[in-house]
Amino acid sequence: MTKRILERPIIYTERVGDSHFIGSRPSVTYCLWGLMQYSEKKGISLAEVNALTGYAFSLNIFKETVHIGGPFIFAGEENFPQALSNLGNDVKVLSFLPVEPLIVTDVLNTIHESIDRGLPVIMWDLFHAEFGLVYGYNDKEQQLYALDKIKEETLPYKQIGKGETSEVGLIAFTEPNNIDRLTALCNMLDMVWEHGNMKESIKHVDGDLTKGLAAYDAWIEAFRGDKIVPFFNAYNIAVYSELRQFAVQFLRGIKEEFVAYDWTFITDALHHYETVASALQGLSDLFPFPDGGDPSDPQNIVKAVNLLQEAKKAETNGLKALKHLREALGALQAGAS
Repeated sequence: MTKRILERPIIYTERVGDSHFIGSRPSVTYCLWGLMQYSEKKGISLAEVNALTGYAFSLNIFKETVHIGGPFIFAGEENFPQALSNLGNDVKVLSFLPVEPLIVTDVLNTIHESIDRGLPVIMWDLFHAEFGLVYGYNDKEQQLYALDKIKEETLPYKQIGKGETSEVGLIAFTEPNNIDRLTALCNMLDMVWEHGNMKESIKHVDGDLTKGLAAYDAWIEAFRGDKIVPFFNAYNIAVYSELRQFAVQFLRGIKEEFVAYDWTFITDALHHYETVASALQGLSDLFPFPDGGDPSDPQNIVKAVNLLQEAKKAETNGLKALKHLREALGALQAGAS
């Protein structure tokens, strides 16, 4: 029988509003940031984590209802492990799996191996349907030491996968991959461009899912329909408004990082994403989370459509500027090899 408890994660340290999140509502990248504080990349910013994974530039919207599941799709996508590898570590990912004995055994083994190496594990739906961190285990007591935005307490082994969603999800760092800065940036920008320009919607259990620029059109049509769920809508706005703020912070850092090259397209990208962030903040003011406002009010619909059209136009131009950045970084990368 063994027991090991790591130093408590430095996230979720005080309650702010409806949660323990401090400056971050998207829990998966917030937990990734917390996990990285145990690695050789301790000190990385939250904006960097959100941007390098591509999440800061993502938009996943379910048609008609703007279902709350949209922001969570990111962690279940096929290229999610690739996105996380930009942070400097290869990863093991189990995404929203049904609860089966072999899966639970795999989860427990992975938790033990990771914590024994000094790294917590991110898990889905520990105490509610968000991501949290497991930072200790006790085999004698058959329990994990964990926290998420709602609770910090022990979780019995037998309760794994028996939360609100009855699903199991896990993210664990396996080993450093020694990815260099230019490669990580180029990988990220490739993913951002592909995501932003996806045309076809995807069939999903929660409805038809749209991505990138096309998601703005789906969101606009949802406002013109009569099926938007106010709480769902407000959650999507809260997440994507915050993500675009991270995009802005990241691009400000990129501008400083490559100031010697005097690349005007970085300034252009920054300007366009500042406009996107401002427009989405306007939406957040109209439909605050968690109350949700009234997305069926005719005046609110007009305002919302105008703001989403403004955001889409700016993001369209922002993506073009990011493509120029990708080409420039690719040239640097080729010159360095």
